[in-house]
Amino acid sequence: MQINYRAATVGSGTAYTTFADDLNIISPRTIPDLIDYQPPSFKTLEQIEPLAGGTQQFVANRGNGLWTMLVPIRMWYGTAIAARQAIPGLAAIWNIGNVDVQILDASAADAVYLPAASLGTFAPVTSGPHGGQTGVALSFILHITGPNFTTTAP
Repeated sequence: MQINYRAATVGSGTAYTTFADDLNIISPRTIPDLIDYQPPSFKTLEQIEPLAGGTQQFVANRGNGLWTMLVPIRMWYGTAIAARQAIPGLAAIWNIGNVDVQILDASAADAVYLPAASLGTFAPVTSGPHGGQTGVALSFILHITGPNFTTTAP
């Protein structure tokens, strides 16, 4: 599984950059990342109002639905200081405005997309030694929201 991104305003044909990869090591990390991908959830923004003088509610779907994806990721580094120093750089990657997000199953060459999405939260936590690995793990959850979820590349 790979989490890939690019600036949404760039348009099609522009290559994605890999943010996290559970098959390959991305320097300066020490082992492949752990990605707990779950499909996004969909919510419409409905309007519910009481009707004047009545006992019924007015209910309408306003057609402005949102897809929300939470992606827990753990990245391993050789030292605690390397993990702490990585935090601002990783956050800066997503601070480019709207992004096209690609979730790629590299073993099957199958992908899904959240185009023109916004990263709402990047919340890292540096932990101590994890699972007998040398070094430390940096764990966080990406909270990404967008208007569309598709299997077609934007």
